[in-house]
Amino acid sequence: MSGEKKINADTTFAKPDTVVVVGGKEFQESSIVLRLWSGYFDGAFRSGMEESKTMRFEFPDKKPEDWELFTALLVPFSGAQVTKDNVDAVLDWCDQLCVTRGLAGCDSVLHDTITPLTLIDNKQKMKQIVGNLSRSLRFDLLKTKAVCLELIRGVFKTLPTWLSQEELDATFALIMEYTECREALWGSLQTFCLQAVTDGKEQDTIVRSGTLQMCIFGKVAMNGTSAELTKTQSERNKTKRELQTTKNELMETKRRLARAKECIKEKCENCRYSSL
Repeated sequence: MSGEKKINADTTFAKPDTVVVVGGKEFQESSIVLRLWSGYFDGAFRSGMEESKTMRFEFPDKKPEDWELFTALLVPFSGAQVTKDNVDAVLDWCDQLCVTRGLAGCDSVLHDTITPLTLIDNKQKMKQIVGNLSRSLRFDLLKTKAVCLELIRGVFKTLPTWLSQEELDATFALIMEYTECREALWGSLQTFCLQAVTDGKEQDTIVRSGTLQMCIFGKVAMNGTSAELTKTQSERNKTKRELQTTKNELMETKRRLARAKECIKEKCENCRYSSL
């Protein structure tokens, strides 16, 4: 009998009590299970937001089949797997629902799809690498980000013709948007473009658009950014000095008060309070 009671109790543990509407399709889910794997749902129920009161969450811009895949991935022995074909959908859900472990799994999948560059299929691979770099920067996928940055930096230095104009522009956009990407690739990209001009290849497809001019003259813009950063740092240093001055003044005031207290205690007739 005790065994039956335990089984009955377990069957009600994850009883569906929440409706998740994805792209207009309703899914019956357990709030307990949702909170176990999702920081988003856990935070929603903890904070008492409206959805947690109505027990109804809606994601109108998502696809029902992606939700089915995503929830299947969370069930042990379901057979569902993250692949290069569905990784984008899984990444979106992991990011929106704060599923950190899921992001790490997607990172491993993307990282494993990147193979060494060869002369045979370099064009296709470069497109894939630039795309993966964009994903890794957006979702902070450390393993994928590291290998993509290293590969692209190497291409800029040795085989720049492997990059099409589209990929060059996409990479430049990432450089301007993400600081870590700029720090890793800016110097290599600018050196490549300057070398193209030196070699008289500025009419090549790869450097025909405004990217070349932006890279060559972008140093001015980057210097402008550096100037702004320097100004900000200068202001921070000024504030730091002012705080230190205030701290010194407070310490001096404290010392004077301590001296006055000592004078009063000893009933020093020569004490000059005007000097405090």
